[in-house]
Amino acid sequence: MYFEAISIGYKTIQTKTIKLEFKNVNINFFMFEDDRPFINCEEIN
Repeated sequence: MYFEAISIGYKTIQTKTIKLEFKNVNINFFMFEDDRPFINCEEIN
């Protein structure tokens, strides 16, 4: 099992494969802003 957190405007977080042996899991993480533009708006000459 692995976990992935996705939010618009933030970088995606993905864990490596985790083998779980517990019924309850608590995962804390920090999202970092993604400063890349949504659309490539370079000017074409």
